[in-house]
Amino acid sequence: MRHLSAALLLCFGLCACAVNSPVDENYYSGNDKIAGGNPPSVPVLTFDKANLRFDFTAAIDPETQAEVGTYLIYIYRGVPAKFYEARFIDRAIAPPNPRSFYLSSVPYSPMTVILTGFDGYRESAINSQNMITFEYP
Repeated sequence: MRHLSAALLLCFGLCACAVNSPVDENYYSGNDKIAGGNPPSVPVLTFDKANLRFDFTAAIDPETQAEVGTYLIYIYRGVPAKFYEARFIDRAIAPPNPRSFYLSSVPYSPMTVILTGFDGYRESAINSQNMITFEYP
């Protein structure tokens, strides 16, 4: 038992040295150390207010050049000050054909709807192409 304790202590000591050792100054340059690499392209979102219908273009994963497997729909009261907050995700959808979704109701006005493409690691940027703020009715 004492030999096992000594072996574990030696192992932890060696591991601690490796964990605390500094990394190369260029370790974080580029994005090859980030899971997923570059974020997917921004899908373009359009809105038909009369039908509460949203249509969007594909978000492309730059590493695979394929459409992302998931889209996240965020719904905010008013205009958000911060983005990518999980508590505002209304739902996730797989790439449908056609690329559209509907709101069943508008619980408050003004309201902001954001759609991002998610490649399993990273999400699309948020800008005026995939964010719509509107008042209803």
